[in-house]
Amino acid sequence: MNALLRFGSKCSVAAAAFCVILALLSAPQNAKADQMDDCQKMCYGLDLMSGEWSDCINSCMASGGCPQQTCSSDCDASNFPKCGNGKCDKKDACTKVPCSCKIIYISEKADHCECSGANSRQLPIAVGRNMLRNFVGTLSMAISSVGSSGATDDHWRSRFESEAPPAWHQYQMRNQFAQGQVLGEKTHTVYKKNEICRSVQITTVASGASELFAENASYSFHLKKASADKDWLLVSIVMKFDGESDSGGLIQTRLEMYSTLSDEAIRLDPDHKYLYDLVSSPRSKLQGVSPRTVNNATLVEVRFLVDPDPSDKRLLTDFTLLLDPSRNWIPLTTSAKVRNRAGVGTHTNEFTYAPGVFPLLQRSLNGQEYDLIGQTEKWKSVADETWDFQVPPRLPKDEEFMLSTYGLPEPVGLAKRKANPIYIWFIACACLFVGIAVCLRYLTYMRERRLRSPHKAQS
Repeated sequence: MNALLRFGSKCSVAAAAFCVILALLSAPQNAKADQMDDCQKMCYGLDLMSGEWSDCINSCMASGGCPQQTCSSDCDASNFPKCGNGKCDKKDACTKVPCSCKIIYISEKADHCECSGANSRQLPIAVGRNMLRNFVGTLSMAISSVGSSGATDDHWRSRFESEAPPAWHQYQMRNQFAQGQVLGEKTHTVYKKNEICRSVQITTVASGASELFAENASYSFHLKKASADKDWLLVSIVMKFDGESDSGGLIQTRLEMYSTLSDEAIRLDPDHKYLYDLVSSPRSKLQGVSPRTVNNATLVEVRFLVDPDPSDKRLLTDFTLLLDPSRNWIPLTTSAKVRNRAGVGTHTNEFTYAPGVFPLLQRSLNGQEYDLIGQTEKWKSVADETWDFQVPPRLPKDEEFMLSTYGLPEPVGLAKRKANPIYIWFIACACLFVGIAVCLRYLTYMRERRLRSPHKAQS
């Protein structure tokens, strides 16, 4: 019997050791999965079709969770603290990106990066160098404008074609997590998001009635309430892990519609297409680029003719942009002419921005004017909206996009969003087998002690 107990104890110790080995082998795989999660968050928003997303993921995984960026020849990475990889672009020279940061934000008002992660740090960026470059460029353009207007237009055209689309891409990436509220005369809209969740709440000013659309990793839902002092009522819910889909449905349609708020400035009304897509489209033909002086600032006006896309609901025929080259070519005014079955119309926008190199909107003035078929008078509409948007230093938690946040119960049988790593179970098994081995050794000791006791008594 003692031999059997000893054998069981040794087997338990061996099993515990085997579990420890499995835990050590599986831990790197779990770390790899966590690294992939971090890389997916960091590369969120990049173009999947063009390969930007896959290139970012591969670079991030190869460099241990921080995208590997290299500086071009005009950057001097030695001027910056060695706390991460160097990231280089035309506007900001070298910007240091810390590997400890999961999400990188560029502060609009301060000369530092704001990072979300376990070891968040503030790092200097070359805003001063960017401002100096813009000043010198504007001054040189002013001096060159003394010559012929044709030469000036050609120069501005060259700068627009080479600088504006990349600047708009960068604006989109810098402000991809911008969120806040838009205050209009008739409605107030609150939009928020994180890496995988988003929500929009639209409140009617006159009645106080609200409607909310949201999605998280497990489900999406639609809520309503009659006034501010009423409780939320569930209109519909779509579970994701059951294979259901709301693609093309009301919830996803509304969320996609309001997702344009984060980068509204670089989209063209009325269909909210990105400016960099429009200017690079073979349907768009650049008609002219000319400098304009407004309030002692040199702006650039660009004009495009468009071959309308028959698949669009509103056929875009031409558009004009007034851009500020000293602030990464952000649009100050836009004008687009469209036609549809109802008639021919013009959509205009005037934008006011917060301070900064990649500024967020503070105010937008949207105008619409249509010559309707069969009508003698023009149809006109004006929307004046105040924007309070920012990129928060910490993104909202996933729990803020769940039904329980609005006083409603969670769906029955909702699966846990993240299971325990497998190496935790191996460690638990190892502890169990160690406990069994200790018990068996104790039983063996007690049994041998009882067997020795009679012999001592006889002697």
